Amino acid sequence: MKRKKNQRGSAMLETAIIFPVFFYMLIATMDFAQFLFVQNAITERVRGAVRYGITNTADTTGIKNIVLYGQTTAGTSTSFGLTPSNVVVSELDAGTDDHRLQVNITNFKYAILTPLMFGTYNSPATTAVLPLPLNE
Repeated sequence: MKRKKNQRGSAMLETAIIFPVFFYMLIATMDFAQFLFVQNAITERVRGAVRYGITNTADTTGIKNIVLYGQTTAGTSTSFGLTPSNVVVSELDAGTDDHRLQVNITNFKYAILTPLMFGTYNSPATTAVLPLPLNE
């Protein structure tokens, strides 16, 4: 089949129009997937830390280390760029029947690589709370 003269180069033009949109959507999808992965991993670390804290309430350093390093002892590098200032361990309503342990991650910076949205943004705060056993 022969192409008509007025259709020459149309495939190249269509590719030039579609490729930037496809590339933008690909990068945006990868950014979104990375954000979901990191947010899920951080949430699991916070849950693990508060579970550890229920049995070791006095070990606030160990609780923070579980969030930062995945273990009770300090490691060489933190996960996902978390810093000790991002992790807050607190006891709520001490001395009452509603005594709870709370672990928060706040002001965690997340980098987005998608064009037109490029930059660093604060991730939403992640909190886990469990009741502490009564001391009788």
